[in-house]
Amino acid sequence: MVKVNTVTIDNIEYIIIDDITLDDNRYIYLIEDNNPTMFMIRKIKIIDGSEYLVNLDNNAEFDKASQLFKEKNHE
Repeated sequence: MVKVNTVTIDNIEYIIIDDITLDDNRYIYLIEDNNPTMFMIRKIKIIDGSEYLVNLDNNAEFDKASQLFKEKNHE
């Protein structure tokens, strides 16, 4: 059995499929556990020493994070 890292967002469990850092941003790539066609990108923001997954700032940042994933995974 393969161990995977998961995170729960809005009562839905997601599998962390990748983690890419660029400049000061760390992007987390997720797929829904029960529906792997549901793909999500979040970034980690540190607030008072704790890590939080937050939405990307805008469509341009989403496009940049998507491109990073494609380049890393040759898609």
